[in-house]
Amino acid sequence: MDRRQLLPCLVGAALTGCGKKGRQPHRLRVGLIPRWRLAPVYLAHELGFFQEAGLKVDFHRFAGHLEMLLLLAGGALEVGFNWATGGFINAVLKGARLRIVASRDIAVPGCDTGGVIFGYRKSFPQGLHDLRLLKGKRVAVHDHTDLGAFFLDQILASAGMSSDDVKLLSMGSPEAATALMGGKIDAVPTASLDKDLDFVSANVVRSITLSELLPNYQYTFVLFGPALLDGAPEIGVSFLEAYLRGVRAYRAGQTPRALEELALAGHNDPAAARAVCRKSISRDGTVDRASVQRFVDWALKKGFIPRAVDASQLIDTRFVEEALRRLNRRGGSTR
Repeated sequence: MDRRQLLPCLVGAALTGCGKKGRQPHRLRVGLIPRWRLAPVYLAHELGFFQEAGLKVDFHRFAGHLEMLLLLAGGALEVGFNWATGGFINAVLKGARLRIVASRDIAVPGCDTGGVIFGYRKSFPQGLHDLRLLKGKRVAVHDHTDLGAFFLDQILASAGMSSDDVKLLSMGSPEAATALMGGKIDAVPTASLDKDLDFVSANVVRSITLSELLPNYQYTFVLFGPALLDGAPEIGVSFLEAYLRGVRAYRAGQTPRALEELALAGHNDPAAARAVCRKSISRDGTVDRASVQRFVDWALKKGFIPRAVDASQLIDTRFVEEALRRLNRRGGSTR
């Protein structure tokens, strides 16, 4: 082997091996809830970034976050694309090897449907600009301990209210959207919907958004389980580097072939998904500790976790920091 080829080979030896034979790619099982917001990870796969990193990524799809979290904690998955939940915090407090390693969705003003309350027009004929109109109304969230309930409380707080001032119902996101447009409920805060319901139906109005109240708030993340946290750091770093290359390619305008399927899975128009603002996907994956702490403090106040927790206990930054160093050496290129 030529000496000029030796150094790059040694750097990648932990994953790819040297010489013509090389090593088998390292398999990673990645859990996710199929949404168009996950287009970057599919794009990274389609562009071969994971393969270049010596990884074989198997996607495992879930309808909700709880099963994914349990499998991640138990080692049946290595990576999870999820959000912070009371269950996640409690699992960590009980010793589960789970950590937030990178940010994903951020609340960018004018560029995000995450963190907005949609209302039924007949319940709010003058619109939903005055949040006090929600008092006593039927509001559906997927889970009282979940992101939608958190969004609801954050937005209501701007009007001196909380979810205690509304009639809180439990309902899955697709069912809640249908119920809202049919007038079966009065309002729903979005957390995992990938669409603007007021564009879909003339029966829907919207409130102010979380991005107006908390600009650049981070609310979904990449999680690692015990295999990556306690194994060779090289593997986790390589995964995040490949993923972030996918993010940058997506934000630059490239679209994965899988986007149409992802859009349909979320009951969205594929054309609308292709045209959506892409700046709400974190470009560098850096985790904002204050964003995580805000959710933790809310969970404590609501009684969903037993004691105060410093957000740093839930975050491991070493993987994304090294991934960014490698990307910088590439000059920010997606190739």
